Amino acid sequence: MGTRVGANASQFAPQGRGERLATALGDRESRERLLADAGGLTGTALYGRIRTLTDELLA
Repeated sequence: MGTRVGANASQFAPQGRGERLATALGDRESRERLLADAGGLTGTALYGRIRTLTDELLA
């Protein structure tokens, strides 16, 4: 309803990175290592890893 009356959609979600998200994302070097490792995973294994990381982030 807020959007219907002209509210900005960004008001419904927090801006920027929270502490938990910043910790989960790590620094550039750690992300590059994870991406390099992910290249050898099957789709099922990759999905499982993403699900685990998401669960940890939301816990």
